[in-house]
Amino acid sequence: MGGADYGIDLAVELFDAGAATGSYLFLQLKGTTEDLPDGEAVRFSDFPVKTLKYAELFEVPLLLAYCPVRAEPGRFRFIWLQEYIAVVLNHDNPAWRDQGTTTLLCPAENQMPTDEGRRRLEFAAGHPRRLHDYLQLGGIQHDLRTVVVALDPARIDRAHVEEARRLIERAGSLRGIFAEPMTSEAASVREDAIQPGLTSCDLLLSGRTPTEVDVEGLAWDKLPVDPSAGDPTRSVVRRLRWVPEQLSGVLSRDADPESARGAWVEHKYHHF
Repeated sequence: MGGADYGIDLAVELFDAGAATGSYLFLQLKGTTEDLPDGEAVRFSDFPVKTLKYAELFEVPLLLAYCPVRAEPGRFRFIWLQEYIAVVLNHDNPAWRDQGTTTLLCPAENQMPTDEGRRRLEFAAGHPRRLHDYLQLGGIQHDLRTVVVALDPARIDRAHVEEARRLIERAGSLRGIFAEPMTSEAASVREDAIQPGLTSCDLLLSGRTPTEVDVEGLAWDKLPVDPSAGDPTRSVVRRLRWVPEQLSGVLSRDADPESARGAWVEHKYHHF
């Protein structure tokens, strides 16, 4: 395939069951009289580097949409250009910015209308929200660590525990991270960190001594520690102190571009 025109042809807002989401995509359209190859990537040779540099100016995802104008029913393929740059071009062709053109490959799974294609478009459109939420999570994780480290198991300070609970609730409300099905381990982090953290706070605020059953129900299986800490209250505090460390793991895995690169190189899994 040859090059594409320069600029943005469409701005698209995504809706969920008729309700606005506030998530947008920019599209650059490339029409063709050829049909899409079944199950095969579309190769764009001589793609203008100036278009890729232009895409890097935006936080809103800019997609190249390849549209067979004669196809019935209508369909198209797409590439999320900023993500393709970060995951593929910057590694496979580090000097691409010094060239006039380069080559892109549009994966077969990036096709609309399909369920997988829609899922990928929704993930791309959520990119600005995820950036915002990862920034929020970094601040929450720092504040939460400060609060839980100060907890004394021998004399529980309700104000500290209430603040810890408030921070964990805030973390769990970050829909760009924990409500996103294509974000690595998002659901498991809710089960293994957010919910056990909230339950730990509730136990400490209950005014009663936690039981061994209470302690065993705090999702210890993903942690490199023994749940026993001498007494149940100490164990609950210990579990609560692990929550900011688990949130730190979310930041290091999902917010790190190298993580996406590794998934592509090792498993050919991608979001672009």
